[in-house]
Amino acid sequence: MDRDTQIALGRHLLHCLRQPQDSLQGEISYNDKSIYVDEAQWRQERDVLFRRYPLVAAASCQLRQPGDFVAEDLAGTPVLVVRARDGDVRAFLNVCAHRGAAVVEEPCGEARRTFACPYHGWVYDTDGRLVSIPQQGFGFEGLSLEGLRLVPLPAAERHGLVFVLPDPTGTLDLDAYLGALGPELAGYGFGAYHHFETVVRTPEVNWKLVADGFWEAYHI
Repeated sequence: MDRDTQIALGRHLLHCLRQPQDSLQGEISYNDKSIYVDEAQWRQERDVLFRRYPLVAAASCQLRQPGDFVAEDLAGTPVLVVRARDGDVRAFLNVCAHRGAAVVEEPCGEARRTFACPYHGWVYDTDGRLVSIPQQGFGFEGLSLEGLRLVPLPAAERHGLVFVLPDPTGTLDLDAYLGALGPELAGYGFGAYHHFETVVRTPEVNWKLVADGFWEAYHI
C-alpha cells in the first residue's frame, strides 16, 4: 500500500472510531430468510457471481516446478491447475475426454510429466494434450488425439497467486479485474511464501451467512 493511501485510510478509521455513526447505514436493514435457503437463488449466485469471475485456485508456492499441480473444485467446476514445462500455469477442466471421469483424483502433487485418467488410462501432458490411449488399435483405429485434449480454462498468475476463470468460454483480463487491488496484493509478498499445509473445510451453510457476519459492525 502506498504511503498516501495508508495515511488516508488511517485517518478515516480514526474518524470512524470517534464518530461511529458516520460510518454506519442510516437505517437498520432486514434480510428475508429465503435468500439463504432458496436453491434457485443460490444457483444463480453461483453461476453469476462465482463462475463469471476469476477465483484464486492455488498459491504460486504450491506450483514451484514444472509438473506440480493442484486439483480443485471452483464453484462446482472440477479444475486442474498445473505448472507447465515452459514455466507458465495452465488450467483445465479436470474431466477426461473419453468418459468424463476426473483425470486427477489427488488434491495436489509434484513433478508430474503426464496425467493418466484412472478410468481407462488415457494420458495427457501438462499442456492438456492427449498423448496416448491404451490399445488404440483395438476399437480406436484412426482416432485423432489432437482434438481430444483437456478443455482449457483461462488462468493467470499474479502476486504469488494463481487465478482461474471456471468458464471455458470466458476471457480473463486479470490486471483490469484486480485494478487498484493489484498493488495491495503485491504488498503481501505471497510470492515468497512456502506452502505448509492444506486444510479443507466444507461447512453446510450458505456463503452469504459467512459474508454477512463479517460485514456487521461487530466484526469491523
